[in-house]
Amino acid sequence: MKKQNNKKGFTLIELVIVIAILAILALILIPAMSGYIGSANTSKNQADARSLFTAASVVAAETKVGESIDAETATKAGKPDADVKVTRNTTDGTVESITYTPEKGDIIIFDGKDFK
Repeated sequence: MKKQNNKKGFTLIELVIVIAILAILALILIPAMSGYIGSANTSKNQADARSLFTAASVVAAETKVGESIDAETATKAGKPDADVKVTRNTTDGTVESITYTPEKGDIIIFDGKDFK
């Protein structure tokens, strides 16, 4: 009687080597991905600040000089729960800057041109 030598599957050593390679790749990729995620959040928050500034400018044009437009600005920009503080010019009521505090990230101050 002949003994059949049917080898099917992987040995334990082969599996351990594959797992070790995957672990090394994960150690390399995870820090890189977290950096990309952080810069993407910053870009998103800056885009939100720009849209809030635009919304504040529209709301400011529709309201009187002395009125607070913080909540209406956030609603008009589609972010009713946003923490926004609008600074208006006291003479003509135009928007000078906004201060936006996103859920994730640092406080953003935008004056229509530059972030501070």
